[in-house]
Amino acid sequence: MMENKKIDLELLKTLPLSASFCVNTVEYGFDYIEITDYLAFDLKIPVIVPVNLGFGSLVLVFTRDSARFADIIQGQSPNMENILKSIVQSSGLALPSYLNNHQQEIFEEIKNKQYDPQIIPASNLTSAIVINIILGLLKNDKIKLAPQVIYLDGQEIIK
Repeated sequence: MMENKKIDLELLKTLPLSASFCVNTVEYGFDYIEITDYLAFDLKIPVIVPVNLGFGSLVLVFTRDSARFADIIQGQSPNMENILKSIVQSSGLALPSYLNNHQQEIFEEIKNKQYDPQIIPASNLTSAIVINIILGLLKNDKIKLAPQVIYLDGQEIIK
């Protein structure tokens, strides 16, 4: 019987790992940042970090040639709000007005509920983008690497 354990960096270092890529969808926290950087830089496993954002999808790809996740958040507490603000700032991404105008309310709701709501259209976009990144990695295509973001918003593409 398998024991339910939290995956942290120390546990991860004890596991025999062999992978072509990793899709990191765990909850944010210091271990999340450390695990992403460990996989990408120490083990040289590309790490795809997807984030549903409103009706859109924001995805970062970390490899040995990208920025480190720790450098993007610059020592800030690794909660959802700080991570998203750091990603947006480091990439120069302009958020859609419906997100930009309601940022504080959105982050307050996430804090109160203790999770990030997942809107189905955003999940669908995220899935499609992640699959295309994986295909690109397997074909050795040039893809955007962190701190650049891959971003698509369902509300913005119809305008």
